[in-house]
Order: sequence, then C-alpha cells, then structure tokens
Amino acid sequence: MTIKVPPFLFLVLLIRLLQPRALFVSALKDDRNSKDDEVIKVSPSVRGAATNVSQKDFGTNPGSVVASYFENDDDAASTGLRDTIRQMANDEDMHEFLLATRRSLHKHPQVMYQESFASQTIQTILDELDIKYTTGWAKNTHENVYKGKGGYGVVAHIGTGDKSQPCIILRADMDALPIKEATEGIDAFKSENEGQMHAW
Repeated sequence: MTIKVPPFLFLVLLIRLLQPRALFVSALKDDRNSKDDEVIKVSPSVRGAATNVSQKDFGTNPGSVVASYFENDDDAASTGLRDTIRQMANDEDMHEFLLATRRSLHKHPQVMYQESFASQTIQTILDELDIKYTTGWAKNTHENVYKGKGGYGVVAHIGTGDKSQPCIILRADMDALPIKEATEGIDAFKSENEGQMHAW
C-alpha cells in the first residue's frame, strides 16, 4: 500500500535515518504554546508513535548506512541507502505512525502564522526522539496584512556537529491553505477548521 506523505513527515523518516545514536524518550513538554497560552492537544494516535518506531530494530544501523553513503562514492553505498529507506518506509509500524500523523494534521489544518497544532505535533515527535530543536521561528512581521503572530517554526538539530562531516539542510512547510475541504470519503480525518485544509 502506498500513502502520500507530506514533506515534513518525510523529514521524520529521514531524521530517523540520520540519527546515529540510540534514541531515548525524554519527558514530553507541557502541551502549551508559551506565545499565547493556548492549550494544544496532540492526537493520542501520534503521541508515543515516534518512540515505537525509533526503538524498532531494522536489522541494520541506519546511521552507519548514511555515513557509508557519504564516505563512499560507489553503487553499493547508494543501493544500501536506498534499500534501508525502502525497508523503513514499508515497515508496518512506520506506516501506521506516518498515517496517524498525516491524518491528525489533515484534520487540524491552520493557515500561516497560526500553525500551533502542527508545531506542537512536530515538537512532541522531536521530544520523543530526543532530538534537540529550537522554536519561535517564522514570526509575522506584517500583522497588519496577515492574521496571527507566527513564531511556530521549528528547527531540529541532528548529528554530531562535526564540521568535517556533510551538512544537510531540509525545509518543509506545515501551513494549510485557505480553501474549503471538499474531499469525499475521508470523514475520519476531514478538516475540522472551516475554510482551511492541507492540500498536498
């Protein structure tokens, strides 16, 4: 079965591959956004799912596969990385995690500068994976034009910080579009925010 994965969920899969050390669960942050003290409820189907996937034994060390890809310029390293990504992407637990996260985000879309739910969901996943990150990015400097204070951007920091190693920068949008959800047959995860939807 193939599912369409939004860009940031692909980043979660890539984060799992690039994370070279063992992953430990950290205490989850309080589900409050300090900017406006709005209570954010991350979907129960998403909370904890990243931990389950991160602790899974895929029979190979994904970090060493990624390192081999960057250290060796040969077909074997490329094939090894491709096969590892395929194995992880087709794993049932990974599939369930990505599906639950995608559906949760699809059900709670928010337009730019108002993405508190998506931001908190991403932060919860990163907390579970014990990945350091900073928040408060993408503040709205034109509130007279666009509604919302912004500042929901998240930047994750993965790797060793060794400047002699490759640096990869990935970016993904998490805002919804201001259009009405008209998709049929998805009642279980249809947009609950009138006039807003994630249209990938």
